[in-house]
Amino acid sequence: MKFFRFLFLLSFFLVPSVSEAVTVPNELGMIPVLEYHHVGPKEERWTRSYGNFRSDLEWLYNNNYRAVSIADYVGQKISIPAGMKPVILTFDDGNVSQILIDDYAEVDPQSAVGIMDSFLKDHPDFGSAAVFYVNR
Repeated sequence: MKFFRFLFLLSFFLVPSVSEAVTVPNELGMIPVLEYHHVGPKEERWTRSYGNFRSDLEWLYNNNYRAVSIADYVGQKISIPAGMKPVILTFDDGNVSQILIDDYAEVDPQSAVGIMDSFLKDHPDFGSAAVFYVNR
């Protein structure tokens, strides 16, 4: 009986607490990859509206997701704070709504990059990683 009592007491020291288990980053589990095509004034089949794109970023941030680069993912070098979850943001087709630079070398604030830049000013710990695929 003393042996079982010893094992029972020992188990409290060997099993991580709930708070420790919850705060371990999910670096080896499933990682969501979000694909965007266009960002525009209204929601359409291949277009995410400006407001909804910003809302997506807010939702990810509020649910403890942090943007990681595809290079870090492939190289298995994901480094995010404990309790955070990685997410990969991708932009397909190389559309001007994703990044538009004006004559003064300023990024259009209504482009995906402009919205992300604005978001990062408020949430610098979100991460600025994204993948842009450009078609020939």
